[in-house]
Amino acid sequence: MTDDCQLALLDMLLRVDAPRTPHVLAQGLHVKPSDVHAGITALSASGCQFDTHPQHGVRLMTTGLGCWADYIESRHQNRIGQSLHVYRETASTQSIARQLVAAAPDTAGGHVVVAGHQTDGRGRLGRRWFAPAGAALLTTLIFRSATMEIDRLSLAACCAVVEAIELTGPITAQIRWPNDVLLNGRKAAGILVEIADHAALIGIGINVNMQREDRPADLRSTAVSLAEVGVDVDRLLLLDNLLHRIHHWLNTNDDALLADTWRQRSVLLQQQITVQTDGRQLCGRVIDIDPGRGLLLDVQRGPVVTLPAMTTTIIEAPGMSHG
Repeated sequence: MTDDCQLALLDMLLRVDAPRTPHVLAQGLHVKPSDVHAGITALSASGCQFDTHPQHGVRLMTTGLGCWADYIESRHQNRIGQSLHVYRETASTQSIARQLVAAAPDTAGGHVVVAGHQTDGRGRLGRRWFAPAGAALLTTLIFRSATMEIDRLSLAACCAVVEAIELTGPITAQIRWPNDVLLNGRKAAGILVEIADHAALIGIGINVNMQREDRPADLRSTAVSLAEVGVDVDRLLLLDNLLHRIHHWLNTNDDALLADTWRQRSVLLQQQITVQTDGRQLCGRVIDIDPGRGLLLDVQRGPVVTLPAMTTTIIEAPGMSHG
């Protein structure tokens, strides 16, 4: 079986939700059943795990990291994902991406780092990001552009994550500015945008298949995974979805569309919130967003102010947990 056929087999197995016999798979790929058997053997060697049944056939249970680079690079040529750096375990994908940019600042754009597990993952404001090995999609995308506005990049990444998640099943995701994606009011994904050597490092973590008991006690009521809301998706397919959607949003010049997408998904729009920004505490109503500058807050007994994502922390908002 050629490499192209093997990748086509992998793509087919990723997108079906029931077992398929080698004969049916071979018909769909226009190859021989023996080629399918050879492809499954090769995918198994890369770490993929299969459930097989003598009558019903084979079903892909989970992909192995060994096949991720070939699959993603074949589908994202000359764009974000054109070079995928895969680590079974690392301290932080953000740190690896920073090293790649430092070593090759002119050519690192479009590279993506993924890890099966992070030992020192972190989110915004240095907060620790918790995820058991293999339970989350952990990635950092390197993006280069003439303009590097963190607010616009964060907003684009949030919209991309929402759409990537919704492509996996009949669910609705929401955005909690500046960097959280929620399912049923609980955090399913987080985003961290940093600038290094004139490149944006867009770190994204999505909880995929962890269960409530897998999390520390203080996160069990505030976090959620796709599996907990009934979505069964492989992390590789989710990554593919994400790269397609983030390519779209990072390359759009339509701020009106970006802002409108946020308005449709925001849990803060028209809500009263309290924030800490530039050493002061403000209370007010969220009235809109400026994609390039930040959140627009109508301050109580004060003016409308623009809150940049980098220097603003939400202290109180509807639905936020304090325990």
